[in-house]
Amino acid sequence: MATCTVLEHLQVGAHIAKNALSYPRKLVAKNAGVNGSVVSEKILSSDNPRYGYNASTGNYEDLMTSRIINPTKMLPGARSLRGQDILDVWTAWWSRSRSPNPCLLGPRLTNARYGY
Repeated sequence: MATCTVLEHLQVGAHIAKNALSYPRKLVAKNAGVNGSVVSEKILSSDNPRYGYNASTGNYEDLMTSRIINPTKMLPGARSLRGQDILDVWTAWWSRSRSPNPCLLGPRLTNARYGY
């Protein structure tokens, strides 16, 4: 029976979070007709956390200054994250960690069908 260390669980979680956070960037770029991976790498190479890709103009710029990102519109969405959502994620993790083979992650998922 395989056993996983806490570090292995954290690495899997970090990989999932990284892919989940990069998906919207790549999807916006793909919908604008450019390569999502190239856009994502260029954004991540910047030291400015506000730097991003403006799909309507095709330029890389400060998205808060250009009013693409408006923090006042983001707050209601952030408030909607309830304690129940966090509990559901924890319960799913706990159930999986108690399974006979907690390291078994299933087949490797790819983004091939999305074009990147």
